[in-house]
Amino acid sequence: MDDNFDTCLAFTLKEEGGYSDNPADPGGATNMGITLATYRQWADNPTLGPVQVQDMTERTATAIYRSLYWNPLRADALAAGVDLSVFDMGVNAGMGFSPAPAAGDRPYRG
Repeated sequence: MDDNFDTCLAFTLKEEGGYSDNPADPGGATNMGITLATYRQWADNPTLGPVQVQDMTERTATAIYRSLYWNPLRADALAAGVDLSVFDMGVNAGMGFSPAPAAGDRPYRG
């Protein structure tokens, strides 16, 4: 399968938008869809704050999306369209959700 990461990421970045820090949003400070907690996890730096989230570059966001979402979901092994759906679900639902088995995995036999 082709790696459609750049195409899927462009969709995600457009949908997620820029910086926000809405007190009613449990995610808190968020930029390009990446929360402060996710940024801290990726950078292994618990001292990062809202200012660093606001100043996050698209290059950093791209690295976070690839390493924490795209690669663990093995989205590069999925068909075009399915890769976007699974990637988008991972971004919006968090990585604790259970997508359909990735290519090469044994099917669920409930």
